[in-house]
Amino acid sequence: MSDELKPQMGPFPGQLGPHTARAIERMKTGKPGDEITLADMSDVVGRDCSTGGNGRGNVDTAIKRCEPDHAVVWRWQKDKQLWACLDDVGKSMDSQKKAVHIRRTARRSLRVAESVDRQKLTDDQRIQHDVNLAVTSMTYLVGQGHFRKKLAGQVGTVPLKEPEPQKLIELMKHQT
Repeated sequence: MSDELKPQMGPFPGQLGPHTARAIERMKTGKPGDEITLADMSDVVGRDCSTGGNGRGNVDTAIKRCEPDHAVVWRWQKDKQLWACLDDVGKSMDSQKKAVHIRRTARRSLRVAESVDRQKLTDDQRIQHDVNLAVTSMTYLVGQGHFRKKLAGQVGTVPLKEPEPQKLIELMKHQT
């Protein structure tokens, strides 16, 4: 590993530390198919980047920053023990995986929200609760399989078509 750095706060709140900054510098130029081994990343970051290591959080933060800022997506491949830069197919699969996670989280959130006794809330709390419930309900609704099929125009075994934004608006009107 490289020279030992002492953890320190940057002069501005929210500023990245040196370990995370190094990980971002290495990862932001990734091309589909690139791989970074655990040993290589540990050398770049200057900390142990294995699971539970004190550098793993730096790498996770770097990955989260590279996605929106540089359109580069890295994922840990447990079987190979390395980070891989995803191509468009991999990004699409990752997006689908996240959509499933969001739908499941929304379903759990709805179950909890439905158990709230609205009579025990103040007017402001009740309004906020109702807004949250509506947003969560819509999130869950659009993530369901039958809604996704309607959006893509799939009926039975007919192949999917590219969804049209206007169709989404019409489907939302009919569901509410």
